[in-house]
Amino acid sequence: MVDTIGRKQLAEQLRHFVAGQMTNDEFEDKSFEIIKGSKDTALSAIFDAAWSGVGGSHDFCFILVCFWQRVFL
Repeated sequence: MVDTIGRKQLAEQLRHFVAGQMTNDEFEDKSFEIIKGSKDTALSAIFDAAWSGVGGSHDFCFILVCFWQRVFL
């Protein structure tokens, strides 16, 4: 089942995270809220891909702009 609204919400959170506008803890908390209310398994996969290089319990802003520019531009 494709959850278009959930995907848009998660994409918005990811944009804020990548731009350094939120911490990794904020991104994790808000993403889990979106994922737990959805049956779209792609949301977890998207979160896992974004989170794979972050992890940990430190509260910091993680900027991936150079990586995303190389991948998507």
